[in-house]
Amino acid sequence: MKRIVLIVILALFSLAGYAQDHISFQGVPLCGNVDDCIRALRKQKFKPAGPSQLRGKYRGDEVTLTLGTSPSTGEVCLLVVAYPRAASWQALKNQYDTSLMMLSAEYGQPSLKKEAFDYPYSEKDGLRALEYGKCHFTAVWTVPAGEITASMAQDGRLQVFFSDKSGMKQ
Repeated sequence: MKRIVLIVILALFSLAGYAQDHISFQGVPLCGNVDDCIRALRKQKFKPAGPSQLRGKYRGDEVTLTLGTSPSTGEVCLLVVAYPRAASWQALKNQYDTSLMMLSAEYGQPSLKKEAFDYPYSEKDGLRALEYGKCHFTAVWTVPAGEITASMAQDGRLQVFFSDKSGMKQ
C-alpha cells in the first residue's frame, strides 16, 4: 500500500513539474494537444466558439481565446486573449492600463514596454492613429516558461498573448 501511495505522489510531482515548464493561462498549462487544452479551459467556464476558439470572462471582461499550435510538434504553445473592440480611445487606454497593472501584479514589471505615437500623431488622435499603424502600445513580460505580451491591435482591441517557450524555438 505504501508503495502505491509513493508511486501516486511521484507521478503527481512529475506532472506538476511538467506543467511548471510551460506557460499557463488561468492554471491551464499551454501544452499538449488542442482538444485537451480546450477541455481544461471549458472547466474554467469558457465556451467553444469555433475551431480552437473559446469565449468567456477573463478578469471580469468578455473575451475570445484563440489557441495556436507549434508547426513542428502540433502542440499548443500560444493562447491569444482578444477583448472586444473599444468604443473610444479612452476606453481602450483604460483597458490597456488595467491589464498592465494586473499582469505586473502577477509577473512583475514588464521586461519591455513601448507606448508611443509616430509623428505627427499624438494621443488626441487615439484610435485613428492606431488604425493607421502610428500608435504603438505594447508590454512584454519574459518569464521562465515563455512570454506574455499585451498590446493594442490596429482594429482597436486589446490583445494579450501567452506564448510558451516550446513554440518560441522555431
